[in-house]
Amino acid sequence: HLPSRLGRRQRVPREVHPWYRARIHRRYLVAGKPCPLLGGDQAQSLRLRKRPIHPKTSQPTPGDFRRQYQYLNSYYNSIISIHIPEKLSGTYQSASVAAKNTSGANITVIDGKNMSVGLGLLIEEIANLIDNSELNHDEILLKIEKAIKNIEIYTAVKDLSYAVKGGRVPKIIKTISDIFNFKPILSIKNDGIMG
Repeated sequence: HLPSRLGRRQRVPREVHPWYRARIHRRYLVAGKPCPLLGGDQAQSLRLRKRPIHPKTSQPTPGDFRRQYQYLNSYYNSIISIHIPEKLSGTYQSASVAAKNTSGANITVIDGKNMSVGLGLLIEEIANLIDNSELNHDEILLKIEKAIKNIEIYTAVKDLSYAVKGGRVPKIIKTISDIFNFKPILSIKNDGIMG
């Protein structure tokens, strides 16, 4: 199960997503009223850019996760739920609350300490672990912990406006970037903070 706030498109490789039972939980778009945000809809993206009020995203509720966990629990012995960094979103907290309130399920909620491509690479690694081994739930968790530490993704950012508005980058970084006209390279540090 992969609840996600991955940006325009879900970055889980196509060959991994359907074959390895990775489920992507959509974020919510708040532009007047909350509605599920569907990834990859370019027409929707263009319409939203032209609006005078920039829409914001909202994390799934614990109830959303609980329903997903109950559904998955009816088919699988255990659930590993991986999320973007806890320090960048409340999604991890929602999933943790839901996991505690889903009785009779073996659920582990993990801070993936990565986003987008990094999270996709993590899912691909987990899919390979499941496919090529007979590891149990706890053994897979140990391997996931190691994989999280080994993934480093860097990205050049053209405009920091939305990262500042979302509280993910300090305003001073944007100001310095604008003054010196440079494009910062961002990564998610080991503690889950963008820098």
